[in-house]
Amino acid sequence: MFSDDLILIIKGDKLHLNQKLNSIYEIIIQFGLKPNKEKTFISKDLKKIKYLGIYLDKISDIVYNLKKAKETFNNCKQLFNNNSLNNNLKIRLFKSFILSQLTYGLENFNYEIKTLNYVNSWMNTAITEICQINRNTPILIYKTEFKIENMVISVNKKKYKFKKKLKNLSFPYLEKLIKFNQRANNKIN
Repeated sequence: MFSDDLILIIKGDKLHLNQKLNSIYEIIIQFGLKPNKEKTFISKDLKKIKYLGIYLDKISDIVYNLKKAKETFNNCKQLFNNNSLNNNLKIRLFKSFILSQLTYGLENFNYEIKTLNYVNSWMNTAITEICQINRNTPILIYKTEFKIENMVISVNKKKYKFKKKLKNLSFPYLEKLIKFNQRANNKIN
């Protein structure tokens, strides 16, 4: 196992982080692997992370997601301009193909509300084009009807779920593998 095969994002104090790292090391050692502690490092709240040769940072991440969402939206424009399609279907397509690209991985970084509001305003523009809404009609009515959340709320919910998963982090599959491995070794010996 190489040092760049694993990235662990934990928020908390150093004691909590060291406990998690030690439990991971114990599991890794039980599989016969040797973690390289020299290459293991603890970073602070970074704006940029290098992972598998790619730099992940919150600015380029949101810009990339928005760019991909806009490209997908432009590719689907002909479909969205089709009057024979129901608005519900158009919004479902928007949520499936465009909104999923836009919100992918947003829980990984802390974004400024200004950035999320910019993304939210683009999303509002896209919805007005899809549903062919008059500019004077409040977009909130349509967002409520089609159950589309504000980006700030959506990202905060994702972060909450992500943090909750991190707090309850356990390794049931690895633990089962370790027990299976131990039983197999006992039978051989």
